[in-house]
Amino acid sequence: MHLSPAARLLLSLMTGSQDQPRPWPWPDSALLSASDLGTLLPAAYRTPGDGSAACSARFTVEDAARERQPIFTPEACADLFAALVQGLPGRKWADLCLGAGSLLRCPAGPPLDELAGHARTLTGFLLRENRTGHPYALLAVAGLAGMDDEVAGRLTADLGPIAVAEISLLLGWDAERRALLAEALQARSYNSPPPLPDLWERLAALPDYVTFARTTLEAADARIAAIHAGEIPYRADRAFDNAEKETIGRAVRLALFRDEPWLPALLDRLLRGVAVAPTTARTLPSQALLYEVGRAAQEFPTPEVIAALRAASRVARHAGVPKQLDRVLKRVERALADRVEVAFRMPDHGVGPDGGSACRSAGTRP
Repeated sequence: MHLSPAARLLLSLMTGSQDQPRPWPWPDSALLSASDLGTLLPAAYRTPGDGSAACSARFTVEDAARERQPIFTPEACADLFAALVQGLPGRKWADLCLGAGSLLRCPAGPPLDELAGHARTLTGFLLRENRTGHPYALLAVAGLAGMDDEVAGRLTADLGPIAVAEISLLLGWDAERRALLAEALQARSYNSPPPLPDLWERLAALPDYVTFARTTLEAADARIAAIHAGEIPYRADRAFDNAEKETIGRAVRLALFRDEPWLPALLDRLLRGVAVAPTTARTLPSQALLYEVGRAAQEFPTPEVIAALRAASRVARHAGVPKQLDRVLKRVERALADRVEVAFRMPDHGVGPDGGSACRSAGTRP
């Protein structure tokens, strides 16, 4: 194990006696390499937060790892899973996001056989304690453990069909691909490193996920159409549950990232339907989905998604929605300037191919 001098000092603080004095000067975290961080994180996880020099060393490591991309050797990956297990009695929880993330940051490949026993312990404990707050990281660890049957039913209970379909897709993937999708979740643990810089490139290279993204958006569009047709009872802001909203948001991000040619018409229709009630009420089927698409558009802007959000703003009756969308659109427009491969496409500014309103030419919904 090769460590830089700063890393060796931090490791000695975290693994030595708890009454050792603070060194001066304090080790500079900027001197830690990515592999230093991967080696130090298991020791940081084991170190209690008691105000000692060891605790300060732990925070130095964790703060650096939250801002950078640690790299794990197979040994460090196994050590991290061992640390997760060792912390269970006191924490009654384990940072599965950190563990799942290590699978993707182990260039030599994670030691899957060595991790299986730890994964079984973690999965069994968290299921017994009903600690399932990071379901996709749990799915990744359950994949290592061979415990899909035990996890699947717990994670899909009370979810809408769109979210259930995403979990069903993941159950056909290996642990590392499951960990990849867990990186795309907005709700990750506090000590998780930033998402992988090539996350969406890697997800876009998975044909079944690309297919799933389109199927998901078509299912969302069909549900909104059914609400407007009176086939599904209308309930304000209840068209999708929270898990479905997040699944749809990931599908939108993938489609925007790939700049799919089928997306503009579908998204225009979907957002206009989501933005206005099928009655005269000043409510809408899903504010949450409308703003989730806005967040996705900030990450992967296109002229067409800007036009779709503007169209949604025009038809919305809810007093606060246009104001919120205006703020979102300003951020999306600024982001579009940095996406030069699509930035210079000319939107139609609401004009359909026949010269009439795009709202009329796109279909019968608002």
